[in-house]
Amino acid sequence: MSLKLVIEQIVGFIESAKPSVLCLRGPWGVGKTYNWDTVLLEKLSKNKVGLESYAYVSLFGVNSLEALKTAIFENTVKTSQKTLLANEATLEDLLNESVRKGRQWFRFIEGIPLLKSFAPSGIVAALAFLSVRKTLICFDDLERRGKGLDLADVLGLTSMLKERRECSVVLLLNEEKMEKTDQDTFNRYLEKVSDASLRFNPTSEEAVSIASSGNSPISGRTAELCSDLGIRNIRVMKKIQRNLDTLKTIAGGCDARVLGEMERSTALFSWSHHEPDEGPPLAFLKTYNGYRINEAAQDAKSASWRALLSSYGYSNTNELDLSLMQGVENGYFDTPVLLTKIGELEADFNAADADKSFEEAWKFYHDSFDDNTDEVLKKILSAFKANAKRISPTNLNGTVRLFKDLGKLDCATDLLKFYMEERSDESRRFFNLNEYAFRESITEQEVIDAFEAKAVSVPEERDFSDLLAGLRKGWNPEDLDALSGLSVGDYKKLFKEKKGKALRQIISGALSFDSVENASPEMLEISKRATKALQQIAKESLINARRVTQLGISLDETAADTQVPEADGPSVDS
Repeated sequence: MSLKLVIEQIVGFIESAKPSVLCLRGPWGVGKTYNWDTVLLEKLSKNKVGLESYAYVSLFGVNSLEALKTAIFENTVKTSQKTLLANEATLEDLLNESVRKGRQWFRFIEGIPLLKSFAPSGIVAALAFLSVRKTLICFDDLERRGKGLDLADVLGLTSMLKERRECSVVLLLNEEKMEKTDQDTFNRYLEKVSDASLRFNPTSEEAVSIASSGNSPISGRTAELCSDLGIRNIRVMKKIQRNLDTLKTIAGGCDARVLGEMERSTALFSWSHHEPDEGPPLAFLKTYNGYRINEAAQDAKSASWRALLSSYGYSNTNELDLSLMQGVENGYFDTPVLLTKIGELEADFNAADADKSFEEAWKFYHDSFDDNTDEVLKKILSAFKANAKRISPTNLNGTVRLFKDLGKLDCATDLLKFYMEERSDESRRFFNLNEYAFRESITEQEVIDAFEAKAVSVPEERDFSDLLAGLRKGWNPEDLDALSGLSVGDYKKLFKEKKGKALRQIISGALSFDSVENASPEMLEISKRATKALQQIAKESLINARRVTQLGISLDETAADTQVPEADGPSVDS
């Protein structure tokens, strides 16, 4: 049933004075409650509600039938008040009215002062529920009621309110989230209780339209992205809007194209995070690359996700995307990290402005089923050579693989050799695939071998302060090799350059192996050289001697292996 027809049924139900029961079913977040409230408010404003009173009750956490009955009374308002929610004043009026209309043996209650904080209980609660008549009642969150409230009792109460109290009741629920036993009970009794059961399942276009209206509508950009992804959950749309608003605060002044890419990625990640059963998993997105070809067979879901991402215009996950993804997962964005990544992407965009031929060449490959191998490879090769300085290792891998798979082995090798020569001035870190965020995407052994060989030949460039500061959190053999090769003079220079927290962190890291059992020779060497450097610093002044002593270090250099060389290994200036 279309949204328009569902709304028409809701309107008829609200306007009718004839008692009835309407069941409105649908997934969480698609706007069941929102549309019910919107239609009801409109009818209240025009005095077109068929019954005298209205009560909204969320069953979320309600644990007994008596608590539910009390909640109905507490949340009842006169439709003439044109409001959806009861307050203390309306409750006091309702209590006074119910007491005045009560049976003779309840007359003594008229003398009880009705405080604004009064809540019905005991006999008064029973009297209060007796006053519930000719009321339009909304039971929301039926599937999330408390464990002590039986579903059959709720449906029985619903039937009683209709048959004996001339009430109309609408049930809002997501039956797909009910437990199996509740689903069986619901299906068994619903036909006997309800007069109409409607499936509220709007299309993405309809859901976006709903979210774009009201007091806090989503923006046109959010609506566009949600529509492109086919999102139907309005709550998720609102969360996407909040994330996009935060991004604008952080990066509103950046290149509009970069902001646009960030918005596109963030909408996707937010959807996947908040609706994991609907969107592509974040684990899938973390290593996604649409240019990777001829992969091993994937399941139908993966193929569906790839098709969606291609249609959405999401080609691959880059380092900025990983930062955005982490922000979505954490609930906040790391502003300094984002700004750094944004600057890098802006530089890439500026470079790409000069020549977009590589992207266009790959479109020539993807966008047809023509038998045009030679033409495709010629275009890709030409574009590759023109853009080698800007092509990532991941896209290098994909290009090499394409040429090999199409029988151009020599050309693939030449292409790789050209790339390595063009990028020969890159740092050692660029060629160290172990530090590459997308190492899993590098599958061609020829590419792996070329990078490993180049990494060995490039001089080491490391921030030794960062390495030392990070030792308390973990290390790898390369870190230990580099740090154990520093001279005592290098350690002394590092300690003298740092101050405050940074100094404390590198000293802590340098001495961290003193407490490690079965420490390796590299670990022992780091500790020895750092200790000797501190002892030399202690000799410079009385105050430094005191500072070093407070670290628990003896001022006697013989305690720290006097055979440690003064100057060997790489310099921190290299």
